[in-house]
Amino acid sequence: MKNIVIDNNNFTILEGTKGVYPISDIVKMSIVCEDARYKGKTDPFKHLVLDGKVQMGWLDLPKFYIGIQFEMKDGSHLALYISDHPVQFERGSYFEEKQEAQQIIDTIKRSM
Repeated sequence: MKNIVIDNNNFTILEGTKGVYPISDIVKMSIVCEDARYKGKTDPFKHLVLDGKVQMGWLDLPKFYIGIQFEMKDGSHLALYISDHPVQFERGSYFEEKQEAQQIIDTIKRSM
């Protein structure tokens, strides 16, 4: 799995909000898309693209990074980036990265 290590009790984020966190502290997990213009310039996932579905012409599709946002028991939010490079809605590795994110969520749910 990309950018994350999962064991029975913890998960380690390697790209995003780096660190080791207890799986038992997760309240919610969501697949999110961050506007590529903001990655590394603000806190992760503060500038979201709603699943790439924007009312624009196909030539103007935004570029974004796919990731997972974790809501924790203490109210904090953690970020895991799946994308290594910006993607566009329904182009390139978009589907593979969304599938990878869902597999990570499913793996963590089995450990809860």
